[in-house]
Amino acid sequence: MKATLRLFGTLIFSVGVLFGLILTGGLILAGLESDVYFGPGYPSDAGLKTLNCPVMISSQEVGVISVELMNTTDKSIEPMVLLEISNPGFFNTHREKYSIASGDSREIQWQVSSQNAVFGRLILVRAYQFPAYKTPSRAGSCGILLVDFFGLTGNQILLLSFAASLASIALGVGLWLFANRPLRSEVWPAGRAILAVGATVAVGLFVGYHGLWLPGILTLVVAVLMSAEVVKQFLVAR
Repeated sequence: MKATLRLFGTLIFSVGVLFGLILTGGLILAGLESDVYFGPGYPSDAGLKTLNCPVMISSQEVGVISVELMNTTDKSIEPMVLLEISNPGFFNTHREKYSIASGDSREIQWQVSSQNAVFGRLILVRAYQFPAYKTPSRAGSCGILLVDFFGLTGNQILLLSFAASLASIALGVGLWLFANRPLRSEVWPAGRAILAVGATVAVGLFVGYHGLWLPGILTLVVAVLMSAEVVKQFLVAR
């Protein structure tokens, strides 16, 4: 009975970790592709941190991309904004000037849909704010995953994915601990390994969600290696 519970807990834990790694990989891929898809861009003085994109949308949704333009100077400005959105064949380009009074801000919005998807399931965006008066040039990019699941919205799918991954990991650990009662000294290496891999998967989801593809790749590699060690510890612990 204990052997069965131990194996069942290991399988559930592995499914949760695998699901988390797949989700992390998808988020990292979207961020990476958004940086390379459009090719060389204009040089910028700073990042466009106000660029906001949904992480996921379904094929039935219209996603909203927004950029907040701020004028901290002592004069009115009219910065030009260049927006590039992926599209099968060749990406779409929008270029327009926006008037902003001194000390004011303005939010600009655009829409994307499944028609903008490339590589099957990615919607890619790059924005560039040209310099104006004392306002520096800024650039930013983001990637959106196109996912369908029983008619749910992108946000619902994202939350469900996070919850399913974490719940499977927690349930798998709980069953494994229950099967190994009483916990002896030789069991603790597996316990430490599970905490480490759980934290690594969580970090991977965080950096993937924020489009930080370089640390995300490093985290993903570490998580895969640690996951293999955790499964080994789960199976050999007695």
